[in-house]
Amino acid sequence: MQSENALSIVGPRPGMEWSTVPYSGPQATASNGKQRTSSLESPIMLLTGHQSAIYTMKFNPAGTVIASGSHDKEIFLWHVHGECKNFMVLKGHKNAVLDLRWTTDGSQIISASPDKTVRAWDVESGKQIKKMAEHSSFVNSCCPSRRGPPLVVSGSDDGTAKLWDMRQRGAIQTYPDKYQITAVAFSDASDKIFTGGIDNDVKVWDLRRNEVTMTLQGHQDMITGMQLSPDGSYLLTNGMDCKLCIWDMRPYAPQNRCVKILEGHQHNFEKNLLKCSWSPDGSKVTAGSSDRMVYIWDTTSRRILYKLPGHTGSVNESVFHPICRKFDLFKLHFWNYAHSIESSKLRVRLEVDVYPPERCFSIEVAEHLSFEMVLNCARGIIWKSIRAAIYFYDVPQFQKGNTWKCNPPRTGSGSEWFNLCRRSQ
Repeated sequence: MQSENALSIVGPRPGMEWSTVPYSGPQATASNGKQRTSSLESPIMLLTGHQSAIYTMKFNPAGTVIASGSHDKEIFLWHVHGECKNFMVLKGHKNAVLDLRWTTDGSQIISASPDKTVRAWDVESGKQIKKMAEHSSFVNSCCPSRRGPPLVVSGSDDGTAKLWDMRQRGAIQTYPDKYQITAVAFSDASDKIFTGGIDNDVKVWDLRRNEVTMTLQGHQDMITGMQLSPDGSYLLTNGMDCKLCIWDMRPYAPQNRCVKILEGHQHNFEKNLLKCSWSPDGSKVTAGSSDRMVYIWDTTSRRILYKLPGHTGSVNESVFHPICRKFDLFKLHFWNYAHSIESSKLRVRLEVDVYPPERCFSIEVAEHLSFEMVLNCARGIIWKSIRAAIYFYDVPQFQKGNTWKCNPPRTGSGSEWFNLCRRSQ
């Protein structure tokens, strides 16, 4: 139920400012002479506006919006591209926002707070659409399911994890523990939940049997964050013992499921709940650190690839942009096209405004057969306009001439949607 004092503010608050690192244009060259591949206006963009410490932030699934949660009790939504402006503020929590997650479709944000509530927000309207208030103490973590029914799990200092169905009132299940729960996550199939807390252990709960089926031991101090790998096979956990552990969660894995330990980052006396995150292809992980650095590791070699400076306080969370490394599907909106028959083939040329303007598309359709789409660009972007909506990703291995196939389009003209799937190699 929507709270009366939960509201959204479209646009910046009075006195709010944004800062960006100066840049020399969209095709800027890095200091080492290499051409930049990022679509950001500058190598580093500084987003300011929160009035207190930021505890959590996440990209939406499309990578176009950042949501950040702060000690100032507010959730800010920022554009990723352009000037990275704050375009909406979600207000309603009575205490700090400790964790937030996007739902899989990117339409909602789930947030957790020491005000003992978990809340769901509609991103388009900016309104609170559900308030879950059955915890009796601070709520430290929340996580929506990846697939299946719209479920959310939350972990609290009251020593319970609660399972919520967004279609129903109240928690549908409570999983009691002896100690405070500081991190939660869903399995890939959404049939299990993972919880971690101040007892240093990760517990695996079976949602059908409503009991702990596995306990993962390896951390020597409190678990502060966890995330499932993109393919659902591994669980990454961050602990105050200054370790990142990677656990093999596949069926029939060896008894010792801790397959990697990554070290280098720091926790300190502040005892913040530092999060951790996977890269989209699973080859790298990242975590914040109390030494003001962002750490990035290679999961194969366990080597630290980057230590990124810049912050003046503890880095509570760092996340990768959700670039799709294995491109399987995207949608292309044909707002207008013309066709003619030439040599038994239907030639269709899509004319839309894209950025940069030299990126264009040419489509050739074989009569009565599936057709091929040739990407005549070096790399993709996510683009949306009034006349056309093109959804694709900035993936370095997409070189000019990559070919895609889909089913034949319907005859006629006007706006039509087509699903374009990658051709089997």
